[in-house]
Amino acid sequence: MFIIQVTSTYPPSINGVAIGVEKISEELKKKGHQVIVIAPNNFKKNKSKDKIIRYPSVPNPVVKDYPLPLYPNFKKIIKILGNKKPDIIHVHDPFYIGNFAKKLALYYQIPLVFTYHTRYDDYAQNYLRFLPGQIKKKLVMKKVDGFCKDVDLIISNSESIKQELLHRIPELKVATIPFGLPVIPKVNLSKKETRDALNLPKDKKILLVVCRLAKEKNVPLLIKSLKKLNDDYFLMVVGGGEYQKQLEKIAIEEKVINRIKFFGPIEHHKLGIFYQTADIFTYSSITETQGLIFLEALSFNLPIVAVDCEAAREWVLPGGGILAQNNPKDFSIKVKLIEKHDKTEIAKKATKVVSKSSSQNMIEKMLIEYNQIKKST
Repeated sequence: MFIIQVTSTYPPSINGVAIGVEKISEELKKKGHQVIVIAPNNFKKNKSKDKIIRYPSVPNPVVKDYPLPLYPNFKKIIKILGNKKPDIIHVHDPFYIGNFAKKLALYYQIPLVFTYHTRYDDYAQNYLRFLPGQIKKKLVMKKVDGFCKDVDLIISNSESIKQELLHRIPELKVATIPFGLPVIPKVNLSKKETRDALNLPKDKKILLVVCRLAKEKNVPLLIKSLKKLNDDYFLMVVGGGEYQKQLEKIAIEEKVINRIKFFGPIEHHKLGIFYQTADIFTYSSITETQGLIFLEALSFNLPIVAVDCEAAREWVLPGGGILAQNNPKDFSIKVKLIEKHDKTEIAKKATKVVSKSSSQNMIEKMLIEYNQIKKST
């Protein structure tokens, strides 16, 4: 099968969508399928082995790791693709890049698949601040829902998002296929040695959060929760983004800046040392639609404390973690509570969840859906 993946973000950018699209492409190729990725140009050096057609982008003044894609040159890309007709167009953006993918699918008269990656209404609240709240939400969701009606198949990363979509638009064809777990290499060091390498205190209980530092990730909750915990606790923040300076300011105001270390953006395959160093994985976002970040923490047998949301219910609870209310008091209580849990039992539950979530399982399910949608269109 010949599949074209169309995306508005791709490595070397570091975010869940970019990593997920790369993993889908890798696994499809392992199965013998031909894959071409159409992705925005990136100003960092690209080390990907995938066959990529890069279209223009401009630097993002807000999120430097996320170049702003420009509309691809349709005729140029058709020429690059040559005479061979693709079987599937799989797009990962519902806006103007989605429209480009739709045009491509119509040109070739082939099915269009769309992965619904995020809560677009929540992101609208943060990134269209110049519009009144309800207006921007309605505008964004009208656009997203309209695009969903135009595709042949929607892939949802979680069952909860699938049900929300079908509640809004019952006639949609939606399949739940979570992103498979990318393997993060472990480092051959003890916890003491990893803490030495990262210049971290050896006698503290270390909490870890890995995320893009943006407003919707709700990281101030973790900083304010840290204040409610005693000095035995230390927080590692791994990830970059436009919100880091604001987070540092909040940490200073809360008088916990000396108990936090910001590591900035880290390449995905280098995250192992951070997971191995931590005692507890913490996560505060309530906009997640997939469990990839939770699966990563579970693959290192880390106890998890996360703010209660649909994705966390699907992945954290079966893995032996705890859900907290979206306030510092309850979150700090749950951090202390999970320390009392049996670590061996948590590791058993985590292993069980992770074993069902391999990239191989993901791609097998996706190929079934690809073949069914090919037959029905």
